[in-house]
Amino acid sequence: MGEKAELRFNRTDFIMGKSKYGFIKNRTKVYSSLCYQKYLLDKHYTFLKTVITTTNLIASGVPNLDDIEETYEFKIEYVIDKAPKITILAPYIEPCEKIHMYKDHSLCLFYQEDLKWSPRTPIFEYIVPWTIEWIYNYELYKINKGKWLSPESPFHIDIDRPS
Repeated sequence: MGEKAELRFNRTDFIMGKSKYGFIKNRTKVYSSLCYQKYLLDKHYTFLKTVITTTNLIASGVPNLDDIEETYEFKIEYVIDKAPKITILAPYIEPCEKIHMYKDHSLCLFYQEDLKWSPRTPIFEYIVPWTIEWIYNYELYKINKGKWLSPESPFHIDIDRPS
């Protein structure tokens, strides 16, 4: 009863992330993919502050949109093998299907059947421009009394389902 279970790790167990120890498989691939995504975001969008945690990349910032009075702040959370989650942090916006926003304030920017996300899909090339486009569309939505003018997928979002 007084015996302690002893776990021994070697370098290969840690680097390769053997699942029997609760680590993520292919830890080095995950980290290098996150680093590459971070590098591209930092290179192309200086307004974003990026950080890599153990298993994900977080980028947040306020884009300089000269022709919009409102200041928008958004956050991108990316976990390998999942589509990035984009959340509007400010200003407060009431979520609803019409504006493609889930209850957790994350955005529906694309129909997931149209774009299968992979670790090689560049966030800087898709997600940031689409988020800025969403902001412009939201501003038009407010001006046009609740009419969303941007093209939509043929399927409506379920507001309860996070992106």
